[in-house]
Amino acid sequence: MTIDWLNRIVYIYKTDMVQIEPPPNEGWKLDVPEFKKAITDRQDDYDGIAYPDIINHYPTVQLGGTVLASVVEIINDYKIVFEDGQYYVLLNGANTNIMEHLILNQVSVRSNNAAGMQDLSLLRSSVYGAEVVIDETNGRPGTLFPIGTLYIPVNNIDDALTISRDYNLRALRVIGDIVFESNAILDNMIVYGTQPISSRFTVGEEASTIASTFVRCNFDGILKENSLIQDSMIISATIRSGLVYNTALLGGLITIEGNVDPIVFFQCFSVANHLSSIPTISIKSGESITIANFAGAIKITDLTTDSVVEIYINEGRVIIDDSCVDGIIRVYGGVLEDSSGINCTVEHYAAAECDIDPSEFWNSPDALTEQGISNAVWNHNDAVSNDGISDAVWNKELPSGVTGCD
Repeated sequence: MTIDWLNRIVYIYKTDMVQIEPPPNEGWKLDVPEFKKAITDRQDDYDGIAYPDIINHYPTVQLGGTVLASVVEIINDYKIVFEDGQYYVLLNGANTNIMEHLILNQVSVRSNNAAGMQDLSLLRSSVYGAEVVIDETNGRPGTLFPIGTLYIPVNNIDDALTISRDYNLRALRVIGDIVFESNAILDNMIVYGTQPISSRFTVGEEASTIASTFVRCNFDGILKENSLIQDSMIISATIRSGLVYNTALLGGLITIEGNVDPIVFFQCFSVANHLSSIPTISIKSGESITIANFAGAIKITDLTTDSVVEIYINEGRVIIDDSCVDGIIRVYGGVLEDSSGINCTVEHYAAAECDIDPSEFWNSPDALTEQGISNAVWNHNDAVSNDGISDAVWNKELPSGVTGCD
């Protein structure tokens, strides 16, 4: 775009627009809000600041529950010229009087004005349905609407996160498998799979996952920074802090590398019957590890620190390996097979359900529903700090195991 300030003419070129139809019916789209931004920037430049303004902008207005679109008005007798040629231009995104200020040539310009034209960004957001859809196999690159919707998924995480920022969307829905690496900034986001058996999420060390939530996936990688895995399955993973909820542990190795933040498995289960397929939890470090209301068999190994591990078994057995030589392990219910070393204290009590009420730990009993994650866990999308999930997500602190389990 160039501006002849002296003669008050704005020249718009094809490079300023998006092609929407190829020849022979060649068509281009001028995004009027983007045109407004470009004009505003030029008016502030050294060569334009001395001249009269080109546009007035009237923002969106809410009337009777409907948000009406903004208006971009050409003023001060400026004229608009499109690059000459046999094609059409669609004016899109706002009401405007550009048609009244055209210098005519071969280009056919089509207005999209309407008295009740609604705000385009809100309409587009409603089409996304609060989430960006990613399909690395069948999706498309780019960030232009409707890419990233269920109808036209996006095919890469970079573009998906750009779309989520542009439309203030806090959820990603993944079709198929995906790898999250250093370019994945998933802080305070919810990432859904299709089903655990068909959506494998590999979360790398460099992915940023502060208070992230992973739902309906086969989780493989690192859970850290007070994140949540829900309604999923785990074959192998490393857990440093956070919650694993209603998830199947399928016979692999889960390594605990905790710190002062609590690590909780709540209402999880295994389906193993044979020793070779029993899920193993290797405890390398961590002050507080709680496995509450577990069903099935589970094996504990490598406890060499003064960690406190509490395990509440509804049905099943707990196997304590001889590599556990320190710390305290309390087992409530189930069958205990204890081969621990002499300095590891193992206590076996009668069955006692760990009676955790989600309303005690999250901000609503519905927090662990699909809708409730965004509405309750994050207090209507308020960011969760990295200082501790007990402060921001849970309503009670868990300094030494889940309290209230007797």
